[in-house]
Amino acid sequence: MTRYILLLLLSLFSLKTIAQEVVFDGIKKINGQTLYFKVIGKGEPLLIVHGGPGLNMQYIEPHLRYLADDYQLIFFDPRSTGESDIPNDSNATEYKYLINDIEGIRKTFNVDKINILAHSWGAKLTLHYALKYPDNIKSLILVAPSALGNSYDSLQQVYAGNRSVQSGFFEKKKEIMQRHISLIEIKQRHSFMLSMYNPEDVDKITLTYPENYADAQIALFRGLSHDYKKYDVDFYDQLAKVKAPVLIVRGDVDAIPLAAHEKMQQSLANAKLIRFTKSGHFPFLEEPEHFKEVLNEFIDKLKK
Repeated sequence: MTRYILLLLLSLFSLKTIAQEVVFDGIKKINGQTLYFKVIGKGEPLLIVHGGPGLNMQYIEPHLRYLADDYQLIFFDPRSTGESDIPNDSNATEYKYLINDIEGIRKTFNVDKINILAHSWGAKLTLHYALKYPDNIKSLILVAPSALGNSYDSLQQVYAGNRSVQSGFFEKKKEIMQRHISLIEIKQRHSFMLSMYNPEDVDKITLTYPENYADAQIALFRGLSHDYKKYDVDFYDQLAKVKAPVLIVRGDVDAIPLAAHEKMQQSLANAKLIRFTKSGHFPFLEEPEHFKEVLNEFIDKLKK
């Protein structure tokens, strides 16, 4: 009997390993630009648009990999981030190019209507894509989406300031400052920590910086600064044009105010807001099992 159980467990583990197999790891040309991709699993495609701007997939991919048991996860680094190339054209990192790259990815992977999971700033980029290509969206999962425009900036700053002196956060900040890591990593870990339920969870985030990081950041923000007045604005009033089902996932200790996420949910035509009580800006990392349950329930309903 014991042998039978062991064989069954081994079989289940093998099936899980196969489901999470990396089926592609390399570069593809999208709209003439070389982008880096990692594709895991063989289920229904789910494109991952990570946050930033300027981060790469390494901070999020390990914490979503388990979703490959049910979906084919398509991770990518946008232009001038991670292992993707810096464009030769100094303007080729404008919002409009990043938006069109999402459409190029959909076409490259031969997806009719695409499911997108987007985190933080990536959710803002994805909403712009959904407004431009509404007929190509099957569903959107917006995780800790950035506020649209700057009307909530002061509230976020006050919240972060208050948390930075709270017990646990202040001590963790000092501990991070004593590490032999780069200044940019210290700053990013401090920022992320203030939007987490447990400050110790910030160490679960993998932060990597390619050799060309400084040049890539300059190129990325040079492009984004060209058309930010059109895209980095309050566009809640346009969201009703997005008809596809939308799931908004919010951690209750996120520095982004609840009001911003409630306004987004109310502005969209078909959106549901789910709150995680023991998470902040990274619910996929802070409450992974609950996160998977919520996603599965949302996507399963779309199949009916």
